[in-house]
Amino acid sequence: MANSPFVQRPDLTGIVTAFRNDEETFIADLIYPRLPVEDKSYQWDRFKDATFFNMPDDLVGPTSRPNEINWEAETLTGLVYDHYLQTPVPFGDLATASGKLFKLEQTASMFTTNAILLNRERRAANLTFDLNQYAADLRVTLSGTSQFSHVDSDPIPVIKAALRRPWMRPNTMVFGAEAWDSFSSNRKIVEAVLGTGAAQGNVTEQQVASLFRVKTVAVGEAKGNLAALGQATNLGFLWGKHLSLLYVNPLSRYTVGMPPTWGISAQLGTRYAGTVADGQMGGDGGEWVRVGEKINEHIVSTRCGYFFQNAVA
Repeated sequence: MANSPFVQRPDLTGIVTAFRNDEETFIADLIYPRLPVEDKSYQWDRFKDATFFNMPDDLVGPTSRPNEINWEAETLTGLVYDHYLQTPVPFGDLATASGKLFKLEQTASMFTTNAILLNRERRAANLTFDLNQYAADLRVTLSGTSQFSHVDSDPIPVIKAALRRPWMRPNTMVFGAEAWDSFSSNRKIVEAVLGTGAAQGNVTEQQVASLFRVKTVAVGEAKGNLAALGQATNLGFLWGKHLSLLYVNPLSRYTVGMPPTWGISAQLGTRYAGTVADGQMGGDGGEWVRVGEKINEHIVSTRCGYFFQNAVA
């Protein structure tokens, strides 16, 4: 960067670009695919409700003009945000780390990237499991005997009915880890998958996907420290005890102006890393290893999802 003390490092950028926590733990990229944009400010089209469902007569006579179909949309403006963290590395530590398997700068890059991704996972969870993001007829709060963790509950007809409600039939089921633990051992689910009489056991994500005819079952397994800064560690799941049924359009990785989809992540450039020299650090000075990306997760169509709040107790 011109006139900036922050020096991008190709070696560290390669690490943070390739760094990927277990994909079964982090699911934000599945729900909010990364879509490249050309500037921090970008525009996208929110199409009118009936745009993709209108069916004007397409029969044309030998000398007739074809009927018109109009694409009505509202143009909205979005903004990508800077998400950066940095880790101190004293030069004195660098000088004594020659025998270590991983260099301190590389380790700092990986730890910092993990924190960046944990924060993204938390944003995705908060957005996906926010009751107010769903239309009133596309959300329900379960309690007591209606929760899928109840011994007498039968999620199958409830979920099948919910899959018919959004504009586009959901192809992705998103569970919080705690919701999945109870749901995957629900006796009605186990019996439906494993056969009559199999009232105990656990089913897999692939089996549930097949049962409900969806492409993906994603389970949010990520944990983070939920305590305020300076307080005792409070490790907890970032995804709650909820379930969302979402339609994730495969085209959402390629264009902002698209057919209906639940959400996207607008991203400017790629994640990168570098160093900032700090002569005031320690006796010999040091540097900050900084990692960041410019990104914004947002919902495209609130009518492409159905939400079960408190799916389990």
